[in-house]
Amino acid sequence: MAAFSSVGLSFNATSGGEVDAIPYLVEGDISSSNAATGSMYVAGLGTRQFDRTLPYTSINPLADGRYLRDPNTGRFGTPTESNGAQFLTSAGSAAGWWLGDYGNGTNDIEFSVERATDATSTDLQGTWRFSLITINANSDRFYNSNGTLEISGNSITWSPNLGTVPRTFSTVSSLSTDGRIVTAQTEYFYLSADKRTLIFADMNRGDGITYMGAAVRVDTAVTSTTLSGRGYFLPYVWSENNNTASENANVRQTYLDLESDGDYKVYDLDDWDSGIRDNPIERGFWSVTGGLLKLDQRDSEQESFLAISGNGSHLLFLSEGDSTPDATTGIGTRAPVGNAGPSTPQQYVDVGSVDAGGRPIVYELGLDNVWRSTDLLTRAGGPTITGTPVTWVDLKDNRLYAAGISTSGLVLYTQSIDGTWTFRNLSTEISGAGIIVGNIQYMAAPDKQVNLTGLNANGDLLRFYQTGSRTAAGGYQWAFVNLATNDLAPQGQTTPAFVGKLTSYSTRWGALNVVGLDATGNVWSVWWAPGQARWRADNLTNTIGASPLSGGLTIYQTTWDAINIAGIDASNEVVVTWWLPGFDTWRRDSITDAVVGGTATRFRANSLSSYVTSWGATNIAGIDDATGDTRVFWWAPSNNVWTDSSITAALPSGTAKLARDTVGISGRDSSLNIFGYASNNSFVRYYWTSGSGGVWSAQIVSGIAQPR
Repeated sequence: MAAFSSVGLSFNATSGGEVDAIPYLVEGDISSSNAATGSMYVAGLGTRQFDRTLPYTSINPLADGRYLRDPNTGRFGTPTESNGAQFLTSAGSAAGWWLGDYGNGTNDIEFSVERATDATSTDLQGTWRFSLITINANSDRFYNSNGTLEISGNSITWSPNLGTVPRTFSTVSSLSTDGRIVTAQTEYFYLSADKRTLIFADMNRGDGITYMGAAVRVDTAVTSTTLSGRGYFLPYVWSENNNTASENANVRQTYLDLESDGDYKVYDLDDWDSGIRDNPIERGFWSVTGGLLKLDQRDSEQESFLAISGNGSHLLFLSEGDSTPDATTGIGTRAPVGNAGPSTPQQYVDVGSVDAGGRPIVYELGLDNVWRSTDLLTRAGGPTITGTPVTWVDLKDNRLYAAGISTSGLVLYTQSIDGTWTFRNLSTEISGAGIIVGNIQYMAAPDKQVNLTGLNANGDLLRFYQTGSRTAAGGYQWAFVNLATNDLAPQGQTTPAFVGKLTSYSTRWGALNVVGLDATGNVWSVWWAPGQARWRADNLTNTIGASPLSGGLTIYQTTWDAINIAGIDASNEVVVTWWLPGFDTWRRDSITDAVVGGTATRFRANSLSSYVTSWGATNIAGIDDATGDTRVFWWAPSNNVWTDSSITAALPSGTAKLARDTVGISGRDSSLNIFGYASNNSFVRYYWTSGSGGVWSAQIVSGIAQPR
């Protein structure tokens, strides 16, 4: 059960003359089955007045980060059009919204939060950025304003940057542990569960002036890297001639697309949902400075500013305009990565595993924060596969896929939108295709075409890859090549005699790489880059004259295109073989020696994994050879030093230790994850999320996942 609240505004946007608008509140609860109960209140003479019980009975999450009410109703009944963005922490959100358009200029707009459970006065103190819309019944005008809220003790000081604030001072008269704040001026504030968003409304219309809006803690640590390639569901409400007030108000629902090349586009949300990408309502260039997102409209002097909060999970619309910008009120909620409309990834994290009986399992962490498991052999059928399946989300259709090894060939599994699975045997489907018997790896090229590689019984490196075409049945078409006979042999090369785990990666410029160790510990790369006729094999250890490694490779790439191949040397130190565009050769450095203050940690061979965060921090995780603890060497752009941290020590006493096969994953919700098997073969997750306050947690995924 989660408590939530909304602040809203019901109004006729084109009424003219007498203002027809009223703020309202929602206080309710959502059960684990999505059932919603609660009450609505409207501004009254002196205090809030009960309006009605919730007109809807459930809030049902959608895969693309939005939700539907059932029945689809608001204060004025059934809207002709509506949209809502999720606001529960279980869905990776902390603040959201709902907008209902009833036609003839009548609208509801709501800002919503899951409420805090342990709020204290300390959570309110300091500076917030706010944006609000005011209804002045005395002058029959709407107007927007934005600025800063400074909360000190029980005093709230309102300081406008644009527009005029209804008052300059408020006094907190009560604060409940579930995040409801009431002021002596009859304002109601609600604190979000992550304590970074306040939504508020004035519930006294006795003086003729009421308002609603939101405030956020600005996250000044966010960089353009954090937001690059992200999208936001962004509704907003504004008055015409904002800074001088207006008889009219307007609402709009949009999708803001922050492209990775620094361009942005704003789409009408209906166009976005319809797949229309050639008709943005606005486009230009975006940048981040001091916790503010700036949008410079192309071929115009107009600039818009939005405050960034919660590591980029939310935006607060502050203003738009040119040399005299107008204030605008709206909350932007981040869409899941890869969002392309209603068909989006249905999970934040996916990972392959095997159960105690050796059966292949796919685990998914859904947008509802619930783990689900699929036994591929039971749900999809097909031949028996051995080993751990690889999983990925194909960004061309945002579906979840998996692949596994069988004695009859490479088996490809596809998840449908409804969660069901089907299989294809690519080795029998493609004429002349070989059979991978070990070391299956996945990588996707920049054009989103997927490659699967592995070794056959002779030790040849095989490659299955998407061609860019579709089959008659509608699936992606695949092709096959034996890289040993087709590419390496004509150059007088052979597939390296790999031992242990292989790993693969694709670079931003389209190079494809498979990397592993030979029996003497040399790092080999079998690779291809655009412009090359064939793949080739290179001994990177010999190239740089470095000493061999004793085991375990993991690869991570940085936002500045550095390729890092980390492994364990004979002293159990972590060393990185690395390269940057422009280098004439590879280089090798010891990360263990680089850790601040020195470290005694020596990682167990073959226990390394790595991940890079959405904000550019690099992490190498492994198992301490002496203690069995899971530790991480991590580096962040903000401090530019390597640090050695114990994840095990940060977890509650008694947490199961990881014993083998660690996997590091940076989730699509910006979560940090280290998976592995405990000594009893249970599949365990150590994880950190942006809303956890820096605290790591643990789950026995194999024990809590709900079977599909």
